[in-house]
Amino acid sequence: MKLKKQRPHLIFLAAALLGCFPVFSKEKEEIPIPPPLAKTGTMTVHTDQAAEIPLQIAGRIAEPLTFLIRKEPKHGKLSALRRTGRNSASVLYTPDSPTNPGDDFFSFAAQSVDSPVSAPATVWIRLVEKAPVLEHSQEIDFGKVFLGEKEERPLKIKNTGGGVAAGTIRPNLPWHTGKAEEYRVPAGTEATVPLFFEPLEEREFSDRIPIGSDPKSAVLVRGSGVAPISWPKDGLVVSPGNRGEGTLSITFTNNSPVERILAVKWPEFFKAPGEVTLPANAPSVVKLDIAAPLSLNYEGEAEIRSGNFSGRLPIRAFPAPAKLSVRPERGLKLGATENGHTLKGRILVRNTGGSNASLQVIAPPGFLILPDPSGLILGGGDEQAFEIQAERPKSGSFNKTIRIQSPACDAVEISIEAPPATKAHAAVPVENFLDLPSEPPETTPEKAPPSGKVPPVETVNLLASENHAVEIGWQLASPKISGFKIERRQISAGNEGRVLVDWVPWPEAKITISERAAVARFERLPSNAFWTIRIIALDESGHPFPPSPAFQIATQPSKQIRIPWWLWMFALAALAAAAFQFLKKYQSGLRAKEDERIARLERK
Repeated sequence: MKLKKQRPHLIFLAAALLGCFPVFSKEKEEIPIPPPLAKTGTMTVHTDQAAEIPLQIAGRIAEPLTFLIRKEPKHGKLSALRRTGRNSASVLYTPDSPTNPGDDFFSFAAQSVDSPVSAPATVWIRLVEKAPVLEHSQEIDFGKVFLGEKEERPLKIKNTGGGVAAGTIRPNLPWHTGKAEEYRVPAGTEATVPLFFEPLEEREFSDRIPIGSDPKSAVLVRGSGVAPISWPKDGLVVSPGNRGEGTLSITFTNNSPVERILAVKWPEFFKAPGEVTLPANAPSVVKLDIAAPLSLNYEGEAEIRSGNFSGRLPIRAFPAPAKLSVRPERGLKLGATENGHTLKGRILVRNTGGSNASLQVIAPPGFLILPDPSGLILGGGDEQAFEIQAERPKSGSFNKTIRIQSPACDAVEISIEAPPATKAHAAVPVENFLDLPSEPPETTPEKAPPSGKVPPVETVNLLASENHAVEIGWQLASPKISGFKIERRQISAGNEGRVLVDWVPWPEAKITISERAAVARFERLPSNAFWTIRIIALDESGHPFPPSPAFQIATQPSKQIRIPWWLWMFALAALAAAAFQFLKKYQSGLRAKEDERIARLERK
C-alpha cells in the first residue's frame, strides 16, 4: 500500500532530472532547406562531331549554384562544366573515334549554397551518322555522235556529308550506263559512273538523269545523232525519162573521217553493186541499170548497212506513160456477113506504155463497136480486141476513119474500108482474134508439112445454109487424123470493163469423116444468126493438132409468107357466114325445146 502512494512523486522527479518535461523546453526544432531539382534530357549527336549539351535545374535557386557530374558517358568524353545562366550550365560532349551509331548517357546533380546535393538526372545521347550530301556534274554534253556508234562520258559523284550514299542510275535511251548502274559513295569520297550515248536517230537529244533521292538533284545530258552516210532526202526516184535511158545514179556521202564499206540490198529491178567503198569525208556516185517493166508502180526502200550503222533509202518508181497502138496498122477492110447487109472486121488496140489508158473511141455515124469501149481502162502492156460493124452502103464503097484516144497519151487512127458488094458466103475465114497480122498474108505455094505434124484446116466449104441448120465440109490434110472437134468462140464480161474471149467445145455438131473429106452439120440453130468457130484435128491417140483459123457460119433468115388482101376478105366473109349459121341453129334448138315444154303442159 505504501508503494502505490509514492509513485507520482517518483515520476515527476525522474522527468525533472532528465529535462524532458515540456514545461521546461525553451527552443523550437529547425526544418532543412530542399536542394534544387536536376532535369533529365535527350540530345542527338553525330558520331563524328562534338556537341554542346545544356544542363538545367528547377526549384529553389540560391547562389552560388554548383553542378556536379555523377556518371561519365561510355562512348565519349565530357569537358569541364560551364555556367551559361542563373539556373543552367553546359558541357561539351565529344564522341570517341571511331564510334558506331547508338545510345550513350551521363548523369549530373546540382547543389545550392545552403542545400544538400540533388538527386542525379540522366541526359540521354543519341549517336547518329551525318546525312550524305551529294555533289555531281550539273550538265554533260556528248556532242555529235555517229549513228551506230557510242560515246562515253564519266559522271562523278562526291559525298561531302556523312554516312554512305548509295543508289541506282537508270537513264532513258539513248543513254545507258552499261552494267554499272549502282553507286556507293562513303563520306568524304568520290565515285565515277560511266554514261554512254548511243543514238539511233538523226536528231538532237536531251534528258535529265535523277541522282539520289532528291527529285531536284539531276544531271542534264545533251547529244546529237548524226548519220555517218547520207543521201538525197527524197531518196531514189525512177521517172519515165530514166526508164527511157535505162540508167540512174545516186550520190552517197561519207560524213565520217574514215573509209567505209557500204552494203546495199537493192530491189530486183535494179542492177547495181551490192558493196561500195566510200572514201572519208567525200561523196561517191553509184550508177544503176533499170530492168523494170513499163507498168511497174513501186514505192519501197533499200536496206543500207555500214558497220553498226543501218538505214533505209526510199525508192519510188513511176510507170511509163501510156502509149496506144492499133493493128492492122495500114487500115482495116471490112468483110460482108451472111445477110449481105452488115460489114464486119476486127482491130486490136494495145497499150505499149506502163500507165493506164482510159479509152475513148470516135467512130463515124452508123458504126457499131463491140464491146463498148466507153470508159474501158487498158492497163500498161495490155491489149483489147474490138469488133467493128457497119451497114453496107447502098452503092459503091467507103473509106472512113476511127480515132482511138486517151487523156493519158496521144491518139491513134485507123482507116476503115468497105469492099464492093459480093455474094455472101456462110463460111467466111476471119483473122485471128488475138493476134492480128500487121501485113496482109501473102499467097505462097503449099509446102509439105514437117515430119510427124499435120497442118491445120485452112479452107472450109459451105455445103448447106438453112433457116435452122448449117452444113460445112473440108478436106483431110493427112491420113493420120482420127477425128475432129469443133469449138465456138464465147465472149463474156471481165473485170474493169475487160472482155474475156474463150473457146468452148460444140459437141452438138455432127461430124462425118470419109477417106478424104469431113462434113460437119449444125442443127436446131436460131435463124438469122452467126457463130465464130474453129476446127481441131485429132491424131490416132486423140491428141489435138493446132487449131484452124477462125471461121464464121450463119443461118438463113426465116421467109415471111405474104397473104393477098382479097384472100383476107374471103376468109373474113367465110367466118361471118359460119357465125350466122351457128346462131341460126342455136335459135332453132331453143325454139324446139320451148314447143316441147308447152306440149307437156297441155297433156296434163
